[in-house]
Amino acid sequence: MKLPDFWTGLAVLILGALAIIKAQGFPDVAGGASPRLFPQIMGAALMVLGGLVSARGAIRAGGIGGWEQPPWAADPLKIARLIYVPCAIIAFALFAHVLGTIPISALLIIGYAVLWRTGPLAALTFGICFSVAIYLFFTAVMRVPLPIGPVPLPF
Repeated sequence: MKLPDFWTGLAVLILGALAIIKAQGFPDVAGGASPRLFPQIMGAALMVLGGLVSARGAIRAGGIGGWEQPPWAADPLKIARLIYVPCAIIAFALFAHVLGTIPISALLIIGYAVLWRTGPLAALTFGICFSVAIYLFFTAVMRVPLPIGPVPLPF
C-alpha cells in the first residue's frame, strides 16, 4: 500500500514552509522583484496544495494514519538501496573537497553497484570509468568547476 495522502501532503507543506524561510535570507532589490519573490510564491503554493492534499487524505482515511508497510519494505537490501542515494549525496557534499570529485564519485558508484550485487570487477570498472567520464563532462563540456582533491589531475 502506498503512503497515505495525509503524510505526503504534510511533507509537501513543510517543504513549502522551508522554501519560504530560506527565501527570507535572499537579497532585497530596490525598485523591482527581488530574488526572494519566486521561492516565496512557490513555497506558498506548496504549502496551500500540501495542506489540501493532507486534509483530503485525512478526510478519506477517517483520520490521521492508516499507513501499512509495503511488502518491499521488509527486505533490508531494498531499504539499503533506497537509503543509499540520499546518503551518497550527503557524502559527496561532505567529502568532495577533501578527496576530490573522481575518488569520491568512484567510491559511491562502486558502493551502489555492490548493493545491486554487481561483481567486484564490474563495480570497480564502472566506478572508475563513470567517475572520470562524469568529471570530464562537467569540467570540459559544461565548464562547471569541480573539486580536484589533494592529487592534481593530468587533464
